[in-house]
Amino acid sequence: MTSPFSVLVCTLCWELLYQTLGLFFQLAAPRLVLRSHSKGYSSMANHGHSYACALIHAVVVTARGLQHLAGLVGAPAEVQMMSPMGPGEPGYELAHPTQLTNLLFFSWLCYDICHIISWYPQLGGADTVAHHVGFAIVSAIHGLTGCLPLPFAWLITTELSSPFLNIRWFLINSGRGDTGMMHATNVAFALSFFLSRVLLYGVGVVHLALHTPHLFSAALRPRLSPYLAAIVCAQILFGYGLNLTWASKIYKMATATRQGGAGDARPAPPRPRPRRGPACPREERRPSPQAGPTSGSRSTRPTGRLSRRRSRPTSPRTSPRCGWRRPCEDSQFCGDETSRRDGGRRRSSAAGGVHTKLSSSVFAMRPSVSRPRARGVSEAARAETSPGTDTCVGVGVGGLTLIY
Repeated sequence: MTSPFSVLVCTLCWELLYQTLGLFFQLAAPRLVLRSHSKGYSSMANHGHSYACALIHAVVVTARGLQHLAGLVGAPAEVQMMSPMGPGEPGYELAHPTQLTNLLFFSWLCYDICHIISWYPQLGGADTVAHHVGFAIVSAIHGLTGCLPLPFAWLITTELSSPFLNIRWFLINSGRGDTGMMHATNVAFALSFFLSRVLLYGVGVVHLALHTPHLFSAALRPRLSPYLAAIVCAQILFGYGLNLTWASKIYKMATATRQGGAGDARPAPPRPRPRRGPACPREERRPSPQAGPTSGSRSTRPTGRLSRRRSRPTSPRTSPRCGWRRPCEDSQFCGDETSRRDGGRRRSSAAGGVHTKLSSSVFAMRPSVSRPRARGVSEAARAETSPGTDTCVGVGVGGLTLIY
């Protein structure tokens, strides 16, 4: 049977390994993490040694659990449910080695629970804490009584999926989450989880239910009371339910990755390039209600007499609401509010800026208005005296219209 002193010594050994690996990962984190994945440096340096300890523990106890399981499967039911106490008893060589494996497992659980609580929730959530505490109770009962060697063997063998889970963490935090090794690790983790924590665990639960009379027999009462046996059964059922919950989450993640993976994703359609000409109906080219018709001229509503070829503007920049579909490329010249063309003059809410346009294009966009004459100083003075607005005054000089 396991003594408390041996548990304390083994727990301190796990802590010593943790601290030693911590120094290694502090120095090796820049070399382990790819340069393109800079955010993984802190995770690797702070938690890499914890996952390394978990990886070492999982490999050791799983290998020993497979050996115990292979030896105890064909043993008599009395040996499977109750470990012989002396070396001379039959089945002692098969059942007694489970005590050393249980010591490694229980001491690691004690060490890991302390670190999970100190780093909560970065190393694990409430489900991980509940899993550790529950199986620590089962491990303690097995270590103190020496009973249930076969249930302990198949329970410890369910750690088969843990190495792949820890390798997966290293690949993600080192920037190798999109490699072929990551895909192979995911497949291995899912298969090992299903085989060990769903299939093997389920077979073990059925076997334990079939051997319930041996579990509560009078032969086990001096070493295992019915209350302790009931606690073990309840905890084993709780652990199986927790594993089924994790299995459903893994299945949902796997199906979501398969449906939305990089191989199935379709490229986004290319964005259409903006057209330079008027691609909207004539009703969309109406001036806004704020900008009414110019005094002394006809309505600024375009008529059908203008051909499409004449109405195409030559200026590369137009206002968002000038009547043309193409958006303005320079917001400091064209404002978001309603702009207005009045002959050779253009008014806009944008402050400042200079627009240069060919007068031919300005007049081509207003087919129903005759070619205006150049505005003089009087109009500039009138624009300057209009309160509350920023006014741009256009002066036509020759064939060029400058808008200030």
